Parts: sequence; structure tokens; C-alpha cells
Amino acid sequence: MNYRGVNVFKNRAVLSLTAAMCLFLSMPKITLAVLPPDLVVSVGSQIAGFFSLAVAVIVSLFASLSVLYIGWYEKSKKYSVPIAFLILLVALVVSNAYYWFQLSQIETTDIPEYPSFTMATSSQDCQSCAFYSDSVTLFVPDEAKPLVVELDMSRRQETDGTFVHYSFLNGLLNNQSLDRYTQFTVNDYALQANDFIRSIERTEPADGSVRDVYSGTIETLNGEQLIFITDALSGDFVTRNTPEYTQFQSVAQANITYAEESATAYVLVENLQSNNYRPKIFFPGMDTLQSLTHQFVLWDEMGSFYMIDDSKVFSDTPAYPAHSWLLYKNEADGTTKKGFTTEIEQTASDQWRVTVPDFSNGVLELAVLREYKTEANGRTRYVVTGTIADDNGVRSVSGLLRVVR
Repeated sequence: MNYRGVNVFKNRAVLSLTAAMCLFLSMPKITLAVLPPDLVVSVGSQIAGFFSLAVAVIVSLFASLSVLYIGWYEKSKKYSVPIAFLILLVALVVSNAYYWFQLSQIETTDIPEYPSFTMATSSQDCQSCAFYSDSVTLFVPDEAKPLVVELDMSRRQETDGTFVHYSFLNGLLNNQSLDRYTQFTVNDYALQANDFIRSIERTEPADGSVRDVYSGTIETLNGEQLIFITDALSGDFVTRNTPEYTQFQSVAQANITYAEESATAYVLVENLQSNNYRPKIFFPGMDTLQSLTHQFVLWDEMGSFYMIDDSKVFSDTPAYPAHSWLLYKNEADGTTKKGFTTEIEQTASDQWRVTVPDFSNGVLELAVLREYKTEANGRTRYVVTGTIADDNGVRSVSGLLRVVR
């Protein structure tokens, strides 16, 4: 084969290599961004198909052109490098334009923002509505004139997001009963003053602990005011611990001023909150519930605290089963106990025997000192007094009894 033939084959090799390099460099680079799976499949498959066809056509085209126009190449080979870069530029422009055109044709769905939390839902069923309750019970033991103040402040969220505040005031002052109620609606669940709660405040400590302090002014009898401030509370007991029903109790003392006199009272503060009050608080079957509940709130002569709650259920109400739970706090060392067993026997129309085996095998003998609230629906409240006998001896005890039929 002559010298010119060898030169032709060499030129063919150069052209083939140049064409292959141009095609390789003109292909879009793979991105490192992570695309959604459906986007990768749809766009990737279309682009891959396009470039497979394009590669085959362009390679064939360049092979044909290299043979047919070898003469032209010999004459214009000094322009081969600019031509190669021009081809590369055109390929890049065309391929990228087609790539973005394909992307623009794909229907995409915007990812919605995470929905903001709203407790109010359907007007038919307030399944995510909140409930808050703060109860303050003050008690000064006195055989002649016991002092009892029960302040219940509840807030129930409605479906429109507002809160219905309803407050009860019950008690016994100068042997006269307290019995007041009010209700109003606002946009906030925070404690609010009203027509008989002249001021009320729950002060949280600066260190973020549970040592809250409650203070307030209550209008009682004949327009007189009772002012109270509790000691720092310690959250002694947690008796419910779910988002739908969280409840805890704190026991301390409070300073009170009434009728220009000051005294130290025992205080029980109960806090309840729920992010969905339907299942546990305003539970299914509540309207037809048939039960008998005794709740004793007592302090002995040493200042130790006893709470006994026993409910017997006679109706078929799965959401509210029969139960007993008991709380005890030793005033001397601050230790606390819980119990779940008790037996309550009404030995006379105004007397009860209560056994609390979890509290040092205690037995309480209690009698009514004063009745200060009777309602037609079976809710009655008493001041009771008596003794407790346990492994540590016998001590006098007094406090409140709430009976709900």
C-alpha cells in the first residue's frame, strides 16, 4: 500500500478519535443532587433514550463524512481544531436545551408545608380541644368555726378556638356556706378574674421548676374579701400522665387574711390539663353514669396529708371504671406514698370507717362536723373530724368529704 494510502488511514483514525472525544465531552454531566424517585425515572429514561439515539446518528454521520470528505479534510485540516470546538459547542447547547425542555414538560406537585397545630376541629366533635383546671382548697381546722374555701377554675376550649371559663366557689366561713358560680368566654386559657375572683395569679419560679405560687383575692360573704398566697408548691403527686389527661396535686400551707384577721391554712392545689378532653374528662357515657364517689381530703394533728378517692360504678361505662387511689404526705420529712386499696363503710348516717392498709395499716373513724353544701343531684360536702389509728399510734384528723352520687 502506497504512502498516501497509509496517510489516509491515519487521517481516518484521527477523525474518528476526534469525533468520539467531541461526543463524550458534549454529553451533560451527571448531577450530584438527589432528585425525587419519580423525577429520576421519568426524566432519566427520556434523556437516556434521546442520547442513545443521538450517539448512534452522530457517530454514523461522522463516519460517513470522514470517508466522503477526506479530500476536503486534507485541504482544511488546518481548521480542524476550531471546527472540533465549534461542534462541541453546538452539541452542548443543543443537548442542554433539550434537557431543560424535557424538565419543563414534567408535571410536578408542590410539597405542602407542615400544617400548623390547631386544637379546634369539627363543630360536630371537638376531638382536639384542650381543657385546663386549677383547684385551690384552703382549710383551717377549728371545732367551733372551721374555715373552708374551695376555688375551682376550669377552662374548656370550643371548636372555634375560644375558651369557656367556668368557676365555682364553695366553702364555709363563720359557719355560713359559700356557693357561687360564674361563666364567660374569652380567647385565652389563662386564669382570669371575674365577679367573685377579684384577682388570681399563678406565679412560676424564675428557674423554671415546679415551685409555683398561687395568690388571689376572693369576694366571699357580705362583700368581704379573703386574700391568700400559698407557699411554693412542689408537685408532690402525679396521678394521671397522658396527653389526654394530665393531673398532679401539691400540698403546702397558705397565708390568708379575712375580716382583718390572718391565719395559716392547709392548702391542696390540683392541676389538670388535656389536649383532647373527650376520651377521659367529658367521656362517652358521662350523662348516664351511675356511681358513688367518696373523696376525703384530710390533715392529721401533725400536719400530714391524706387523700382518699373511691368510686363504685353501677352502670356499664367502660370509659369510667370503678377505682380507688390514695395519697399520703408526711409533714415531718416530706415523704410521699400512693395506695390503691381502701374500704369505706358508712357506719351511721353521718359517720364513716375508712381503712387504708397501704398507709401503715391505718383505720380512720370520721364523723360530720358541718354540712356546707347539698345539691339535688346528689353532690354533698362536709367538714369531718375524727381519728386515725395505724402502726404509729392514734392521732386526731380533720378535713373535707365530698360525696357524689
